Amino acid sequence: MGKEIEEKDLRYRRAQSVTKAEEISEKEKKARKSQVDKPCHVPRDSLFSWSSDFANFTGLVNWGFLMLSIGGLRLCLENFLKYGIRVNPIEWIIILTGYNEGRSHQYPSIILILFTIVPVVICLLIEKGIAVKMMRTYKPRTERRNLDEEGIKTAVSKVTLKVLSIKKAAENYDIKPATLQYRVEKFRKASEEN
Repeated sequence: MGKEIEEKDLRYRRAQSVTKAEEISEKEKKARKSQVDKPCHVPRDSLFSWSSDFANFTGLVNWGFLMLSIGGLRLCLENFLKYGIRVNPIEWIIILTGYNEGRSHQYPSIILILFTIVPVVICLLIEKGIAVKMMRTYKPRTERRNLDEEGIKTAVSKVTLKVLSIKKAAENYDIKPATLQYRVEKFRKASEEN
């Protein structure tokens, strides 16, 4: 008997604490909404809890990227401390300028590096031209109307049943007579084949 009462008290306390937690979070939300500034962070459940739905893993991805970056930086620093700087900066200048390639003064590496910017600049100029309406965006020459298929079916059925003529049905259902004529012929051919 005493055990049952204790279990009821336990359940009651748990239920009470959940509602109390909800009340506290609702009060915090109301207080935060009444503040002048806009919050940039929103409280949410941990990814390791069942209530998170396991949907948004950006925090874990950022953490993994941070760990990889720190690991790479540590490895780079460790190599510098152990072996020193093994690259000669003058060699880089010789490679970039093509000094050992002869006395042609063409600098192929520098030219290649500079030409990597060309596609980006062309795209930027095209976007700027479109923004100031210097370039015209594509507009189709003919303005085809979106046809109402239900209206066409009704018109075709009235024409085939000889309730309306093609001209009258085209006027009533706002369809071009040539389009209606084509659809009627297509319907008649299909019905003859069956």
